Amino acid sequence: TTVQHAPPARSLTSQRAPSTPLEGTQLHVLAWGDDGVGQCLGGARSSAASYVPRPSLVRIPPGKADFLQIGAGWEQSFLVAGSGALWAGGSNRAGCLSSGDLEHVLGVRPIDREDAEDLRAAAIVAGREHFIAIQSDGSSLLTWGCSNEFGQTGQGDDRVGLTACSLRSFAVQPGVKIHAVACGQDHALALTERGQVFAWGDNMSGQLGRSAKTTTPSVPTPQHVEAGALRGLPVRQIAAGAQHSLVI
Repeated sequence: TTVQHAPPARSLTSQRAPSTPLEGTQLHVLAWGDDGVGQCLGGARSSAASYVPRPSLVRIPPGKADFLQIGAGWEQSFLVAGSGALWAGGSNRAGCLSSGDLEHVLGVRPIDREDAEDLRAAAIVAGREHFIAIQSDGSSLLTWGCSNEFGQTGQGDDRVGLTACSLRSFAVQPGVKIHAVACGQDHALALTERGQVFAWGDNMSGQLGRSAKTTTPSVPTPQHVEAGALRGLPVRQIAAGAQHSLVI
């Protein structure tokens, strides 16, 4: 999953939407596929085997017609409002979407976590158990996770573990804005406005592009990727698969 904060011309990556909905158009959000934990945002599910077989309209809360970005992870779906507030639905494992005693968040609801009250995002991506938003001005990332086993939230050694990882904001490179982010299963990439790529998280398949997996099985903080054929080359787009990475 990849999303950009301020895309360059001719980019092939999903782009940040206009700052306001297009005049004369009505906002529609559609979802389909596995809905076993409510990730299709329908507001109801019959069982863990539920699915939505064809594109279906998501019921948007009254007065909320300014969603500008969407994001999807393994078991959650996200919407970014024009104000930068995050809305979501799906699995609430480890309280990733709500601090309330909910197994699932059904329908489209604001993220209800104390540490996310002042969150203002431009875009969001998600991996299997970690979530990364770009701060509205592009200056930093906001990350959290159901777990942080491989350091995939990028928050440092002291935050690595199997338990839930609370939201934290940090700059990938001080004074340099983030242009795009991408999430794999348990790793992440960030592209700066200078065309540099940073990576962190699981490296068991070499997906961080740093060194042999036997010596660097995981990296808990963003590290500049400048090895191999990428050394010295500017990058304009990034993408992440489950356990591999790709750039242009």
